[in-house]
Order: sequence, then C-alpha cells, then structure tokens
Amino acid sequence: TKSQEVQLAFLKQSKFQWEEEKAACDRNLKTAREMNKRLQNELEELQAKQSESAGPSGESMDIVVDIQMGELRCQLKEAKQEKSLLEKQLEACKKEISLLKEQIQHDQQFLNKTKEINDCLSKTTHLERDTNVKMKKRMEILEFNFKKITEKLDECLKEK
Repeated sequence: TKSQEVQLAFLKQSKFQWEEEKAACDRNLKTAREMNKRLQNELEELQAKQSESAGPSGESMDIVVDIQMGELRCQLKEAKQEKSLLEKQLEACKKEISLLKEQIQHDQQFLNKTKEINDCLSKTTHLERDTNVKMKKRMEILEFNFKKITEKLDECLKEK
C-alpha cells in the first residue's frame, strides 16, 4: 500500500543516513588513530632527545622536555578518549543499521504479501465480473426461452 511504500522509503533513507554517519565515524576514528600515532611518535622523539641531552648542562632542557611530554601525554589521553567515544558511536551506528535492515526486510515481506493479496483480489474481481457477464447472458437466454414457452402455451390455450 501507499503508506507501506512511504514507510519503506523512509527506512531506506534512514539507513542511507546512518551509513553516511557511520562513514563519518570511521573517518573520525581514522583521524584519531593517525593523531594518536603522531603524538606517540612525537613523544618517542622527545624521549630520545631527553636522553641525548641528559647531562650537567641539560637540566633546563630536561624541564622543557618534561613539560612537552606532559602536554603530549594529555593530548594522547584525550585522543584515546575520543577514539573510545568514536568506537562506541560506530557500534551504535552498526546496531541501528542492523535494526533498520531488519525493519526494511520485514516491511518488504509485508509489502510483497500485500501485493500478492491485491493480485488475488484483482483476479477474483475479474473472475467475478466474467461470471456475472456469463450469468447475465444465460439469464437473457432463459428469459427469451421462457417468453417463447409462454407464447406457445398461450397459443395452445387459445386453440382449445
């Protein structure tokens, strides 16, 4: 029916939107992973520089490196939290898409059954119409024959 087709179209549109959102989540997750890797590399570079600059004159450099490492650790922690959040959003999107797929499948089955029923009703209507036409023709023939018999009966009664 029309409302089911509208609902099916709505569900397909919703699925499309969720797939777009999932793709965006995937891109964000990829970006977060790249940022995480970059920060990890920076941290490793700073740690390497720190160990190179260790010595009697390197104390001020150690303080700068410690500050930078602290900042990088904070950034890394934030990146990991964002990654976790994006992974949760991705899972939610996947579940929603799965539910939408099930709903679309259910609606498609319902639509197919409705079409089958409509086809059967249409065939029944055509059959009924054909039967009515045949019955009408048969009634006309019977009425004509009845009229002839009645006329013959009247003639026979007049002759007596």
